[in-house]
Amino acid sequence: MECIVNDLPIYYEEHGEGKPVLCLHGFAVDHRIVKGALEPIFLKQTEPKIDKRIGNYRRIYLDLPGMGQTPRRDWIENADVMLEVVKQFIAKVIGEEIFLLVGQSYGGYLALGLVLDPTLKIDGLFLIAPCVIADRRKRKLPAKRQMVVDPEVESIVSSLMDYEKFLDAFVMVTKENWYRFEAEILPGLRAADVEFLKGYRKRGYGFSFEPDLRRVKVEFRNLIYVMASQDDHVVGWVDVVNLLKGASPSVFAIVDENGHYLHIEGSDIFSICLQDWLLGVAKKQGAIS
Repeated sequence: MECIVNDLPIYYEEHGEGKPVLCLHGFAVDHRIVKGALEPIFLKQTEPKIDKRIGNYRRIYLDLPGMGQTPRRDWIENADVMLEVVKQFIAKVIGEEIFLLVGQSYGGYLALGLVLDPTLKIDGLFLIAPCVIADRRKRKLPAKRQMVVDPEVESIVSSLMDYEKFLDAFVMVTKENWYRFEAEILPGLRAADVEFLKGYRKRGYGFSFEPDLRRVKVEFRNLIYVMASQDDHVVGWVDVVNLLKGASPSVFAIVDENGHYLHIEGSDIFSICLQDWLLGVAKKQGAIS
């Protein structure tokens, strides 16, 4: 599907019906990373063992400009403009409906910018390894850790360059993690407009109002659920806890032995946390007791 914002055709996919869930992916990947994380969990709702109180949802996955199937536009100079593009997308695709918001990595950064806008009807926020400080030099990051669980992984890799990208972000080196990286992350990395994204990083990867993100824990009164990893050397976990600790209501799930793509490496706990968030949102809104 396609949504036109100014002269920009934004590619997006919709799955299911019901309450909208807007899903924002990280930097230099595309919608496939969050679709791969969430769709298997939402589709399980058709199984008898899944709690039906979770409800029905219309999942919306878009490709941010310069990533996936959404082309670049040079007028998107910085994160402030990128955020406005997402807001215009929301106005056209979701309109006045109340919706949920999921943000992965840089998508989490954009999501935090969105919840500061009181005109948006956001019912709950789920953050997956979110970036909260744009300048990597200012992040509190753990040392890189790696565990080669399956030494045969390298034998199934077709490109050593791709394998290095895999090793750069994953803690657990297994065939299962490689296959998901190959299917859900690598296509986005290959589709990214590298020239545009390099320029975007230089011009303004972070919000001009980044210090205002601390207001989220005071002003946003719906459920915030954060998943982060102690072994994530890309964005870390300390900064997001410092930023959002004290938000009410909020839940923090800080795992270990997972890297930046914790939804893949810790898929079982990720599934539990996502469903817990959905139930928590429903309870707060009075949909269930």
